[in-house]
Amino acid sequence: MPRKIVTADNSKTFVVRDFDLPKLGESDVRVRVTFAAPKHGTELHSLRGSAFDRKHWDPELRMFLPKPADPQPATPSVERNIGNMVVGNVIETGPKVTHHKIGARVFGYGPICEQHQADQSKWYALGDLSEIDAVAIDPAHVAFVAVRDGNIRIGDDVA
Repeated sequence: MPRKIVTADNSKTFVVRDFDLPKLGESDVRVRVTFAAPKHGTELHSLRGSAFDRKHWDPELRMFLPKPADPQPATPSVERNIGNMVVGNVIETGPKVTHHKIGARVFGYGPICEQHQADQSKWYALGDLSEIDAVAIDPAHVAFVAVRDGNIRIGDDVA
């Protein structure tokens, strides 16, 4: 039975739990994970709650500012998966899988656990990427989108 890392009941500590994978679907690829990474912002969000719960958007300053203290009690924490990118070897495929062969090195989105299973379209061939490069794709994409959506241009002053 594969294991995964999750937050404990208080969401401040981590534990390893056994879990079951669903029956392999016709287009599913099952991967034995060899390398995985958390996404620090996502993990802090899961541990501390959303930054949007503690801040408000000031349109004049175009930035988030702290909210006044909320007298309401905090919502109880729930167990959450940890991590967001994994690399591994294909160990099993459904009968309609055409993109990945058993033994292939692939990467994709998913929490830290020993095995993953997803449709073949959710896995990408590792190719010449290192494991570190593969798990850095999502944070790099988020940074790129932030710059693009922020309309930052050469010569702009930013904080």
